[in-house]
Amino acid sequence: MSFFQVGRSPIMTIKSQVLALKYRPQTFKDLIGHEEIATTIYNSIKNNSSANAFLFTGIRGIGKTTFARIVAKALNCEQALEGICEKKCDQCDPIANSNHIDVLEMDAASKTGVDDVRELIEFSRYPPSVAKFKIFIIDEVHMLSKQAFNALLKT
Repeated sequence: MSFFQVGRSPIMTIKSQVLALKYRPQTFKDLIGHEEIATTIYNSIKNNSSANAFLFTGIRGIGKTTFARIVAKALNCEQALEGICEKKCDQCDPIANSNHIDVLEMDAASKTGVDDVRELIEFSRYPPSVAKFKIFIIDEVHMLSKQAFNALLKT
């Protein structure tokens, strides 16, 4: 098919993906610039001694949410620590696509109220459905209201 023919263009049939998503790190090995903390967290997960919570801080665009997803995958995938899986199993693929049933991502910039936090707390009361751990990633947590912070701290 020529580009000048009427109908579907070959360019339109190619599955495209945003470069930021296509080249987003998926494993601890892929991370650049976070080697020390990645090694520390990787070893704690490997030794079954990871913390109950992690707080990632820093300027915009350095990979805090990406890092949180990698930690979520490492905690829930049996093969993630060996570097075998890399988004190919029933746990890693949905986590990478932000649609895993046991990994809840909350955008605190748009859900700033106390009711949103109470909903998250209610969700946390149930055990994981298909994963080993239930994980909560609260993006832009600094945007929560004072009442929402207090509700989160009281749990």
